Amino acid sequence: MNSLLLLAAVVVAGQPMTEEPAMEELRSAVIVSQLSLSHQTAVLSELLNATREHNSFPQGPTCPYPYTLVLDECFYLSPHKVTWEPARRHCRGMMGDLATPKHLYAIRSFLLDVAKVEEIEHLHVYLGFRDAGRNGTWRWLDGRPVDAADWGPGEPSNSKGNEYCGQFRSHFDPMLNDIFCSTLNRFLCQYHPHN
Repeated sequence: MNSLLLLAAVVVAGQPMTEEPAMEELRSAVIVSQLSLSHQTAVLSELLNATREHNSFPQGPTCPYPYTLVLDECFYLSPHKVTWEPARRHCRGMMGDLATPKHLYAIRSFLLDVAKVEEIEHLHVYLGFRDAGRNGTWRWLDGRPVDAADWGPGEPSNSKGNEYCGQFRSHFDPMLNDIFCSTLNRFLCQYHPHN
């Protein structure tokens, strides 16, 4: 600002001294005001350009409430227990479906953190996989086959018959298990904005 005043004084000083002192002060004030507006315009222009540059970078995914971002996917862990079909309906009502996560170990970390906060030992939750044809062919709801390496020890066992729904057990490694679809479990929804 001091440099602007100095510049205004130089400009005013270059003018003939024939006018009254009040007119010179008025002229100085106008010149300073013009210089100040010019400076403000330049600063605003720089801020606008910086904002445009910042907004042109791709932003990471965001999750709507009450979903939580886990790596690059959005999940919601139910606080209550239901059977598999009502769990799926609930998730669909939240613009999602039962979870079909790409990163099972990220889900495990997420659930272990929740279990620690809730002061419980482990979590059993429904995920979006099942043996829909009841023929031993396990698939995720998005159509992918369930990887044999993701099943817990001895699973899928169908040990009691009619275990056609998928469960995730946070305290096992690997974590997947087959279970009766009528078992009461918490469940994990995954956000799908186009549902």
